[in-house]
Amino acid sequence: MRVLHLISSSGVYGAEKMVAGLCAALPKFGVLPVLEVFDNAHSPNIDVAEYAAGMGVEVRLLPCGGRFDVNAVRRLRADIRRMDAQIVHAHGYKANLYGFLATRASRVRFVATNHRFDTGPQNRFDRPVLSRADAVYAVSDEARDSLRDEYGIADVVSIPNGVDPRDYTGTTASLDLPRPLVGMVARLAPEKAPADFLEVAKAVGPTATFVLVGDGPLREELQEQAGSNVVFAGFRDDMPAVYASLDILVQPSYREGMPMTILEAMAMRAMWKP
Repeated sequence: MRVLHLISSSGVYGAEKMVAGLCAALPKFGVLPVLEVFDNAHSPNIDVAEYAAGMGVEVRLLPCGGRFDVNAVRRLRADIRRMDAQIVHAHGYKANLYGFLATRASRVRFVATNHRFDTGPQNRFDRPVLSRADAVYAVSDEARDSLRDEYGIADVVSIPNGVDPRDYTGTTASLDLPRPLVGMVARLAPEKAPADFLEVAKAVGPTATFVLVGDGPLREELQEQAGSNVVFAGFRDDMPAVYASLDILVQPSYREGMPMTILEAMAMRAMWKP
C-alpha cells in the first residue's frame, strides 16, 4: 500500500516530528509512504522536508503560489496518480483542503489527523472538509471530543502520539549551563505562552537558569524582555541530549493536542539511569 502524507509547516515542531516519525516507521508494516510538503511562496519553510529526509523518508515538495493555488491542487493530483497512492493522509487545515480537493471524484481515500483543535479563521474550511473525509483521527481524547462537539463529526478515532523510548538511552547532556536548569521546549508563539515562562524566570531570579529551546515569531520580542538568567538555545536537533541537560521541564501552553515535548521528556526520564 502506498500512502501520501501531506503537510504545510512553519518549522519542525510536534506535529512535524510525529508525521516524520510515522513515515519512517510505516515501511516496517508493509506501507510505502511519501511525505509531500508545501513549498509556500508567501511563507517558505521546508525544514520538515529536510528533517524527514534525514530519517530516510521519501520526500516531495509541492510548490504553492498563494494561500489558495488551483495549480497546486492539480500538481498534487498528478503526484497522487504518479505514485499510485491509495490513501492521502492530511495533517493540518491547509493540507486537509488541498488533499480533499485533489482526491475528489477518485478512488483514492482521503483521511486527516487533527493535531490540535482550532477554530481560527484559517480553519473555516475544516468542518465541511473533515465531514466528508473517509476517516478522521485526533491525537488526544480532548481533540476528538472537540471535533465531535464543535464540528459534529461523530466518527473520530483518537490515536495518541507516541515516542520510541529507545531513542533516549545512553544520552549525555549537551547544554553546558549553570544549574539548576529549567527548560521550555516549544515554538516561540503566543499559544505556547513563552512570556509566562519569562515571568517565572523573573520571579525565581538568579538562583536558577532558564532556557528556551526552539524558535518562532516571538523570539526577538522575548529576547528584549528576558532577564540575565534566561538563555535562548534556538532550534536543536539533539533533543535527547537537551532533555538530559534539564533539571525541570516547564510546558505553559494555553492550547495543545498531545504535546510531543511532554512525551519526549517522560521517555527521557523513564530511560534515565542515575
